Amino acid sequence: MKTSKNLKAANFVFSILLLFLISSCSTTRSAQSFYEEGSAHLQNNELKKAVESFSKAIELDPNLDAAFVDRGLTYDRLGQFNQALADFNQAIQLNPKSSSAYYNRAVVFYKLQRLDEALRDYEKAAELDPTEIYAYINRADIFYSLEDFEQAVQEATKAIEIDASTSDAYAIRANSLARLGSYPESFADYEKALSLNPRNIGLYIERGITYAVSGQLELALQDLEKYLELNPEAPDRAKIEGMIQQLKDDIAAKK
Repeated sequence: MKTSKNLKAANFVFSILLLFLISSCSTTRSAQSFYEEGSAHLQNNELKKAVESFSKAIELDPNLDAAFVDRGLTYDRLGQFNQALADFNQAIQLNPKSSSAYYNRAVVFYKLQRLDEALRDYEKAAELDPTEIYAYINRADIFYSLEDFEQAVQEATKAIEIDASTSDAYAIRANSLARLGSYPESFADYEKALSLNPRNIGLYIERGITYAVSGQLELALQDLEKYLELNPEAPDRAKIEGMIQQLKDDIAAKK
C-alpha cells in the first residue's frame, strides 16, 4: 500500500516537532535545579556563580523563599549588605516563619552596627527555631559589647541549656561573669570552654587577664605563656610579652 506524499510530509513534520518537544523537555531546568546549583557554588565559595544560579531560580519561581535567603547570604559574603537585606526582607515576606531569614538578616544588621534590629531578629529567629543556639550566643555577644553583662549571662545560659557542648556559649558567659566580678564561676566557664574547644587559644589571654584582675598573678602568667607557646607566631606577641614582663615584675615585687 502506497502512502501519499502529503501523509509522508505530515509524518516528517510531526517527527520534527516531536524531537523538538523531547529536546525542549530534556533541556528545560526547574527553579529547584538552579537553586541546588547555587547551593553547590555557595558551598564551594564561588560567590558570583552562586548569585547567578539563585537569580535564575528566583526568575523561574519568585516564591522560592529559600533562594532569596541563600542569595542574601551570598551577597552578605560579598559585602553587598543592602542587596542582602533586600533579599532577606523578601524571604520574610514570602515566609514569615523562616528562622534562617531572620537569623541571617540579624547577622547583617550586626555588621552594620544596627544592634537593636539585630537583637530583635535574633530573638525572632530563636522564637521560630528554639534550637538555634547561636541566636542566643550572638545576642549575648551584643549585650556584652553594650556592657549589659547580666543580660549577656542570661542569653549565654539559654544557649547552654539548649546545648551544653558549645564552647562559644561558655566563653561569652565566662567573659561576662568576669566583668561582673564573679570570678569562681567565670573560671569554671573558661575551663569548660577550653575543654570543649582547645583550639580557641585566645581564651588563655582572656582567662589570664581575669586571673590578673582577681589578683592571681602566677596563674595569669601561666596562661599568657601558654598562649605564646601554642601560638609562637602570634601577631600580638610583643604586646603579650610586655604583659608577661609586667606580671613577672609584679610577682617579684611581692616577694
